[in-house]
Amino acid sequence: ELVLENITIKGAPLADGGYPNYAVYTSGKLVVEEGTTITSDRGALYMSNGADVTINGGNISVTDALGTRALTAHVIYAYGSTSKLTINDGNFALNYKAAEDLGASVICPAGATIKVFDGDFRYYGVQGGQSGIFQNYMGDGAPVDVYGGTFNDNTVTKSGNIAAGYKAIETEVDGVKYYSVVKEGAVIENPIVTASQLYALGGTKVSGTYNLLADIDMSGINMQPITVSGKNSELIFNGNGHTIKNLNLVNSTINVPVAGLFTTNHIAKKLTVSDLKIVNATSNSNNFSSVVFAYNSDGCEVTLNNVDVEGATINGKTASALVGYTTNNVNLTNCDVNNITMTGESERPDKIGAFVGTAHGANCTVTVSNCTNNTEYEEAGRVINGATMTIDGMQYVAKQ
Repeated sequence: ELVLENITIKGAPLADGGYPNYAVYTSGKLVVEEGTTITSDRGALYMSNGADVTINGGNISVTDALGTRALTAHVIYAYGSTSKLTINDGNFALNYKAAEDLGASVICPAGATIKVFDGDFRYYGVQGGQSGIFQNYMGDGAPVDVYGGTFNDNTVTKSGNIAAGYKAIETEVDGVKYYSVVKEGAVIENPIVTASQLYALGGTKVSGTYNLLADIDMSGINMQPITVSGKNSELIFNGNGHTIKNLNLVNSTINVPVAGLFTTNHIAKKLTVSDLKIVNATSNSNNFSSVVFAYNSDGCEVTLNNVDVEGATINGKTASALVGYTTNNVNLTNCDVNNITMTGESERPDKIGAFVGTAHGANCTVTVSNCTNNTEYEEAGRVINGATMTIDGMQYVAKQ
């Protein structure tokens, strides 16, 4: 068994007229973890008979380095009829440079066992005329059970690869159609599949339900807070197990100076964020700063369930990875905070905490259950003026 994690494997350059080359060839057991990049001109991963491959993340792609002639390229070539492929997550891209290029994300021979639970199978560059998400080769191919993932080709629907009890929904963004596989019967309100959609919510007042249906990379984008606003308004943001990467949160003065993915402007009822991971974030404000929720001074209850922050730099006078400042109830369940740095301009270092920067007032109860703090900071900066904080049954009531 070979496990690949946080490494890069690059196939040799393809000479003009050369035979298809592969970055990885396997007939044994291979596990690909997050942080791994596998790329080649014509084929990233070749599976022979007996190969057992599990992909839990990373970037696996093919690129026509020449871009001068027709190229047949397959991201994963599950050639062996007894091969087994399980995809739990990852990015699988055909980076075409020529319009004549052909290929598939996965070649599926008869007899192979292929299951897809999540992943980004969107093309990049020029899409070839016969390109397919899953393509049969040399006769009837193996059935593919797709339980999740995001595609910009409806091949996954046409070929009958969707697992029983699941369906594909279509989302159109800027004239481009995307297909996301979800459970049959699921009601998906306001689907988000691109960075531009998330960015459009920043700096605006929002309520209702939103669903993240793909991993999103926010590199090069300055994101202002999404503001929960309006009397009795409620915002539900379902991450659906997806990740927002390279999130750069910048200062906004909608109400007070804040930086965070979410905030309020006093009048709001509730924010609920669930099943979301944020990786490699920065948050910069000259006052209240957080990665997830920045500021609430009146009325808004905040619930974070299974929300993880992995790697962040946070700068502000009151700062935290999860909740910056609040005067109302906060419920944190199954949340993990790892590897963060708070550079705080704070004149009071005790305004900085991993979970909560400041919990303020007798109407404020913070409940923390089954959360992990892998940082150098205390769970909370300040719990003051009658606020209460309970961590897995251990309660602290502020006297001042």
